[in-house]
Amino acid sequence: MRPASIVNFERLYWASILLGLLITYLSWDATVAAVQFQPGVQLGQGFVAAIAVVGIAIQLLLWYFIARQPSLVVKWIFVVLFALGVLGVIYNFIGGAALGEISTILTILAYVLRGLATWLLFRPDAKIWFGEDVPEAEAP
Repeated sequence: MRPASIVNFERLYWASILLGLLITYLSWDATVAAVQFQPGVQLGQGFVAAIAVVGIAIQLLLWYFIARQPSLVVKWIFVVLFALGVLGVIYNFIGGAALGEISTILTILAYVLRGLATWLLFRPDAKIWFGEDVPEAEAP
């Protein structure tokens, strides 16, 4: 039986994935336009779609190897990718990303959900799920 922290991780992670899909839908035209106007490169809608599919596939693999078939290595890959994503969002804001647009607000919300999901991976019951040693003082 999966521990409560992993069940809640799964809920939060799926919510962040669904928000990501909504963000992709809302920003599709702008993303395609940005890719098409790269100098010296002939990329288009197919390239953007391929990147989106690869991104979803990676998220599904992360979900499976955390919530269904526990892997400590994948847990840490997830944590590192989350941290890099947060740095990317901060970089975009420093670079002048427009605050207040719906996709920006949804992106922040998705990262808050993903941050909470990440935190759940370090709860004592989740550590047991991943086969980590849990000191008796931390045990549930």
